[in-house]
Amino acid sequence: MEDEEHPLMGEIREGLGSGSLAASEDEQEYTKEEIARVLVELKKKMADIDKITAELNEKRKSMEKETPKKTEKMLQEIKVPSLEMLK
Repeated sequence: MEDEEHPLMGEIREGLGSGSLAASEDEQEYTKEEIARVLVELKKKMADIDKITAELNEKRKSMEKETPKKTEKMLQEIKVPSLEMLK
């Protein structure tokens, strides 16, 4: 079985050869600045996510420490009518 090249590979090579070198220095600088801006924004959002995750972990740990009696008391306060009464 021969290795056949995809028909579009030639066009891709031509595009890469001419297009990548044709960009001006201003366009390249703008692109670098844009990438840097996006990276800074991404780092901020990742820090926010880390902060929220830490807060959620703290809340989860505090919920695990909560005694079952408190939960039982809360359930008793709800006082759901029995099924027989609803029929």
